Amino acid sequence: MTTTRDALLAVVRIAIFRVSPLAQPPGTSDLASDSEIQTILAERVDTYRQGVGVVVGVIEPSGRRIVTYGRGSATATTPLNGDTLSAR
Repeated sequence: MTTTRDALLAVVRIAIFRVSPLAQPPGTSDLASDSEIQTILAERVDTYRQGVGVVVGVIEPSGRRIVTYGRGSATATTPLNGDTLSAR
């Protein structure tokens, strides 16, 4: 549980603190793109085996977005999405 939480927090930190919002003009965002976040998630799941899937929500001035990678469990066949709930 701790490694999954740590991995998620690392992704969130990268997405949020990539560039200070104080250095940006109003209404712009330089958060990590969906593909950049998905690359990080794939590394955590496939390379470091820190879980079988992750759902990340990003909230920014232009709106919200969901980035997913993997499955809800090792035996699940359905990929994760923004509506996935933990089975715990």
